[in-house]
Amino acid sequence: MGLKILFAMRDALPPFRVDVKMLFGQYLFKKGISTHLVGRSKVKAVSAESWPAGEMSISALDGEGVIKTFYCLLLESFFLLWYGRTADIIQVRDRIRLLPAAWLSSFVWRKPLVYWVSFPIVEGYRKVFLDYNQGQFLRKFILNIRYCFSKVIFYRIMPFCCDYIFVQSSAMKEEFSLLGISETKMMPVPMGVDLEMFSITRLNVNDKEDWPLKLCYLGTVAKARQSDFILDVLKGVLQHIPDAQLIIVGDALTAGEQSWFRSEIDARGLAGSIELTGWLPQSEGISLVANSHIGLSPIPRGALFDVSSPTKAVEYLACGIPCIGNDIPDQKLVLDESEAGLCVEMNVNSFVTAIVDLWHQPHEREVMSVKAKNYVLHNRNYTVLSESVFLKYHELI
Repeated sequence: MGLKILFAMRDALPPFRVDVKMLFGQYLFKKGISTHLVGRSKVKAVSAESWPAGEMSISALDGEGVIKTFYCLLLESFFLLWYGRTADIIQVRDRIRLLPAAWLSSFVWRKPLVYWVSFPIVEGYRKVFLDYNQGQFLRKFILNIRYCFSKVIFYRIMPFCCDYIFVQSSAMKEEFSLLGISETKMMPVPMGVDLEMFSITRLNVNDKEDWPLKLCYLGTVAKARQSDFILDVLKGVLQHIPDAQLIIVGDALTAGEQSWFRSEIDARGLAGSIELTGWLPQSEGISLVANSHIGLSPIPRGALFDVSSPTKAVEYLACGIPCIGNDIPDQKLVLDESEAGLCVEMNVNSFVTAIVDLWHQPHEREVMSVKAKNYVLHNRNYTVLSESVFLKYHELI
């Protein structure tokens, strides 16, 4: 029997995050679960081919503004109420404002209500409020009101009215349980990889035995992620391994942050030791990672990132290269369980020491490469992850 999920999202449509694009767009769809997505669009024309795993109802083009926000809230609430009758499950992802409409729709049509937490948005609102220091009292007051209301709705009302909650990691589940949400209503769905794509890419891995050390960093660079940290690490590594190279497969998301990161590279005199590829098709990016020796995954500790499920570490392991990362709980879990990398504190000396030591142990890197692929094969891929989500959905109905 096919199952249909009415799915309201915070991110612009069509989906670009791997946990939606792959999990719902391919793996769950193959199991007979279709999704009707509700949200804003990032492109003017959205065709049926943009989301072959179901339907999309678009409220407006993505953007800012009070009028647009209010308009989209009304229209998306209508979509949830109207299309709720055709769905088997109503699901909201990181959309606190849509929770009342989603609950009403689930009550009227007698459908299970699910909330998907991919990001600690309440803590995000709190950080925005605390960091706002531009002297506009009214703006700061509004940010504080948003934080306080979202805190009440998320931690008090949402657990009461939802039948189930998917969270990003075991650490997030533990954190929420300490705040009063029942553990029996939550299941972690960490980030994974698409095994088919990584299997194809591994065929293009060259013989790296005689190459100079090539480090890689995959993904977004940003001030909030303290991405200049990897530049300091490279500078420290060059003191021990002068011909080491760092390839950054990705870029900043805004022109301002791109300019900032390039100026940080120049200020350290590292232009000759870094290749910054910019954004590439996924298959090309994965191929570059697979042809590196060691992947780097430094992630700042704090309320926002401690409960996250970092994708980088899992992608490095899927490419068959060891990962050196810091002690974010989910990342530490992956590195400890897989034995395919080193988990250290996020300081320059710890990362530099780990890189230099691992570089001088080629046999250990070969062993880690085998363990890395085996771990992803049996744990962090969407074939495995989709099965647990699939079973939970059918249990709910």
